[in-house]
Amino acid sequence: MISVIEVYNTLRDLCNKEQKGFVTPEVFNSFADVCQQNIFNEMFQEISLAKRARRAGIDPGRDKSFGKQVEEDLSQFISTALLRPGTFGEADSIQIAQRLFDSGEQMGSETNSPYNWASTTYEKIGNISRIISIEAFNRSGVGRQIELVYDPEKISRILRSNLSGPTVEHPVALIAENIQVFPQGATTLINLTYYRIPKSLYAASIDGVVNRGEIDYESSPTFSAQVLDAGTGLVIPNVVNCRDFELPPHYKNELIVELAKMIGVRLRDTFLTQYSIAQEQAE
Repeated sequence: MISVIEVYNTLRDLCNKEQKGFVTPEVFNSFADVCQQNIFNEMFQEISLAKRARRAGIDPGRDKSFGKQVEEDLSQFISTALLRPGTFGEADSIQIAQRLFDSGEQMGSETNSPYNWASTTYEKIGNISRIISIEAFNRSGVGRQIELVYDPEKISRILRSNLSGPTVEHPVALIAENIQVFPQGATTLINLTYYRIPKSLYAASIDGVVNRGEIDYESSPTFSAQVLDAGTGLVIPNVVNCRDFELPPHYKNELIVELAKMIGVRLRDTFLTQYSIAQEQAE
């Protein structure tokens, strides 16, 4: 984990050239979650770069492999969830589609595609970043992998095909606003494996209820402080209410650079902007 207090103090010292302390906790917190999300998204781009390096024969391989390092970093964000269905039969789907067509209403989350196929619809979890895989379980407890489709036009062709149409043994899922599995009866429960959105970690143990370093799924990275002198901007952290970044420790410098860039733009501080540009070019 990366200490939010250490990151804030570093940025404060970078900005505080004239001892004015103008980077407030409010300004810092307004960018902290965005910067963490930006770095998280860049990890997936680095996987593509690692594949190019491997094809070009310049990847070190083994424990020093570029791709292996990024995959190891991303592994801490992998989660699983067992989802129960909200099922709509073929007749119900047609009736709902016809009613919406006649009334001019928009499709709701219950039926995100008006196909004349009976299907099972599962509501997405709110903290999903990217889906890795879905495994189906029927009433007998037998599991099987579900083919994932993200293009409504493609699923339409699959459902019309006499050769590639989904079966109970080989179900297909359309990933859209919800998760719609074809055909109905292929699944009772689905086991969803996915990358979750990074949140924050407790910066301190709290009355034995939580321990330092545990994930706080309800909060973003936050620097909480008690203001001692509003004139100088001198603050001391309120550790109980602070929430650390969930990124691996070696992303600390990259996180500071990303925050410096955003805060420099907001404050129109040329020093911060030039610092962040220089650090990015050095990487």
